[in-house]
Amino acid sequence: MLEAYQRITNNLVRRVNEQRGIRGSVREAMAPRKLRQQFVADCRAAAQQGVVTGMLAEASVRLIADKFLITERHCWWPQLEEENLVIAAQNREWFVGKQALPERVDWHRRVYAATEARAVLLCQPVAVLRLAALGWLPDGKVWSDVETAVSAPILTAPDNVAAALVAHDVVLVAGVGLITTAASLGQAIARAETVAHWCRATLAMNN
Repeated sequence: MLEAYQRITNNLVRRVNEQRGIRGSVREAMAPRKLRQQFVADCRAAAQQGVVTGMLAEASVRLIADKFLITERHCWWPQLEEENLVIAAQNREWFVGKQALPERVDWHRRVYAATEARAVLLCQPVAVLRLAALGWLPDGKVWSDVETAVSAPILTAPDNVAAALVAHDVVLVAGVGLITTAASLGQAIARAETVAHWCRATLAMNN
């Protein structure tokens, strides 16, 4: 009986290891280590710059074959690791990773399905949240050069985000935060930081 139990246990261990090997191969083929390392470095930089808040931010980059690399749900960006990244599919509930997909993953899917953007960032700069709660947009009059660097943002409600993201690459979402899309994650983060400063300037000028 002991031998039978050992055989069953060994078979289970072998199958688990085989599945881990398959997942590792898929991960490496679709999101090479260099890409993952740059993704992690960009996210940690965003945390250091104060663009993201705690564990609420989400970021993704487009991959091959209708897939994208995205942060797992509720990960802490200052100490983000490659293990916190998940490969997800645009059109179905498929993913490779240890943890669950983030709450707003469908917004990322919508961007990749309907636009040429290669990166999406959802973040929560305090000034952006305050401005959106007031129902304001950042004022171009307080910073005349800013609109040469980033598109004029729009303000929308969560229910309308999917449609807004098709036509706009900077979207303030009341009660949620700021979404930026771009050709790279670094550029999406830079846009978010610029808009966050713009929102702070708007609030300061109206106090």
